[in-house]
Amino acid sequence: MNTIERLTDEGAYLHIVNRSIDEFTDDEISYIGSAAFYGCSILSSVDCPNVTSIGSLAFGRCFNITQISFSEVTNIGISAFQECSNLVSVNFPKVEIIDEGVFSGCTNLKTISFSDVTSIGYSAFDRCSSLTTVNFPQVVSISAGAFKECINLTTASFSNVESIGFSAFASCYKLTTVSFSKVDSIYWNTFYDCKSLTNVDLPNVTTIGDYAFYGCYNLTTASFSKVTNLDNYAFAGCSRLTTLSFPELTYISPYAFYNCTSLKLIDFSTVDEIGGYAFANCSNLISVNLPKITSINSGVFTNCINLTTLSLSEVQYIGYEAFRECQKLPTIDFPHIDTISGYTFYDCRALTIASFSSVTSIGEFAFAYCSNLTTADFPEVTFLSSGVFAYCSSLTTLNFPKLTSMDAGVFIECNGLTTVAFQKIQSLQSSTFYRCRSLVSISFPSATSIGEDAFALCIGLTSVGFPKVTYVGSNAFYACYNLTSISFPNITSIGGNAFYACSGLTTLSLSKVNYIDQGAFALCTDLSTVNFPLLNQVTESTFYGCQSLASVNFPNVSNIGPYAFAYCDNLSWASFGKASTIYDSAFTDCSNLFSLYLLNSSVVNLPTVGAFTNTPMRQPTGGKFGKIYVPQSLVTSYETATNWNLIVQSRPSDWPLFEGI
Repeated sequence: MNTIERLTDEGAYLHIVNRSIDEFTDDEISYIGSAAFYGCSILSSVDCPNVTSIGSLAFGRCFNITQISFSEVTNIGISAFQECSNLVSVNFPKVEIIDEGVFSGCTNLKTISFSDVTSIGYSAFDRCSSLTTVNFPQVVSISAGAFKECINLTTASFSNVESIGFSAFASCYKLTTVSFSKVDSIYWNTFYDCKSLTNVDLPNVTTIGDYAFYGCYNLTTASFSKVTNLDNYAFAGCSRLTTLSFPELTYISPYAFYNCTSLKLIDFSTVDEIGGYAFANCSNLISVNLPKITSINSGVFTNCINLTTLSLSEVQYIGYEAFRECQKLPTIDFPHIDTISGYTFYDCRALTIASFSSVTSIGEFAFAYCSNLTTADFPEVTFLSSGVFAYCSSLTTLNFPKLTSMDAGVFIECNGLTTVAFQKIQSLQSSTFYRCRSLVSISFPSATSIGEDAFALCIGLTSVGFPKVTYVGSNAFYACYNLTSISFPNITSIGGNAFYACSGLTTLSLSKVNYIDQGAFALCTDLSTVNFPLLNQVTESTFYGCQSLASVNFPNVSNIGPYAFAYCDNLSWASFGKASTIYDSAFTDCSNLFSLYLLNSSVVNLPTVGAFTNTPMRQPTGGKFGKIYVPQSLVTSYETATNWNLIVQSRPSDWPLFEGI
């Protein structure tokens, strides 16, 4: 016998004590209390013909029940049949309200009968994955998530519904048609990921919420005669959507049609504002007509790779990457804008001319990778951000008469540029003309500094002159191997590798330079003459591999760094008026260095004999040793000084290392 508890005066059944019950019959009770049979996993049959009310979770997780029929019930509590996973059919002819989660997770439920229901609660049929058809002729309200993840639902009939909650039909993968003639608002996620949805009839809807039709990739037409507002991602991912009709629409939120890859035409005569990325990734979009738009926000048409025609005559502002990767856009005309934001026309590779008479500022990489752009005409621009025209390989004509400053990398790899002249630029930033291989003529009469890599690999340059420059940054003219002449009358400091591998340079006379960083002239193989009267040290590898250098004179240099003159094969004579230290490998492989003058009034420090590896100071060249000339009074001190004495001892006695002067 099953043990039960009952309020006998009311006939109300409260709960089963024995949870192993498999069937239950009682014709007296009128109320089944909350959680009464919860977890009775083998319960298969319930017969209570006089019950009028069922409490919350009353039959929750009764996995074995297959059919339920309560002809007199008028009220069902929250989650009353939740996760009755084998429940196939239910019949409640007198119920008017289906409360929250009543049949949630009833994965085998196929048949439902509720002739008088007017309201369906939150997640009422959530995850009823076997449900294929629902018909609620009296329902006026469907709450949030009511049929969420009913993945086999194909037909939903609701002739009197006036409101639908968020996510009500989300992930109903097989739902093909929706028709709600009285509904005026579609909230967020309502039909999210309804992959089979092809027909939508919502004649009185005025607002469509976030993600409402997101991922409905079989939807081909969106026609909403009264909609004035589209929220974020409303139709994003509707990849087969081809036709849009929104005659009253005034605002399109961000990402509203994101990734609608079949859209070809946009024509919204009433829209006056579009949110960011609204049409991004609409890869088949060809033509856009938005006559009332004054502002295009960030990314609106990003990656619309087939866009060719724009009608945006009133636009006054264009946001970040608005037309990025619109690769077939041939022309642009925005007469009212004064600022072009970053990446706006990035990789618009069909664009040939950029001419904006009123623009004063251009953001970073705005025209980068516009590989067919030939002309940039901006008469009012005063500042260019980093990379604005980077990799515009066909760019040949520039007009920036008012330009006063620009950021790094503005013209990287603009291989069509042959001549540049900017009269007012005072500072050239890093990589400004990096690898502009056709550049042969440059003029910057007001420039005072040149940043790192500014002209690196500009192999067409043969001569450069900067009358006011005082500083040249590292790698500034790296590997400009056709450069034969440079003029920097006021330069005082040169950065590392600044002229590295400028193999065409033959003569350097930079009378005001007092500092050169490492490798600045390394591998300048034709360099034969240098003049740096104020230089105070020769840093590491400064003249490394300068094979044509025959003689050097540095009256003020105190330190000679590692590899400073290494592999200068033809260096035969060198003089240092104030040298105090010669570091390791400083003259390595200077195989013709026969005369070295060290004129300092004290013995020069030699940390290692490796400073003279493979030089005539340690081993003969053509049977002849080299000689070091020092003040007469220091000869003896040198011969006994640390490491100098080792070189002395390694030479024949008839070939003295030092000679006094």
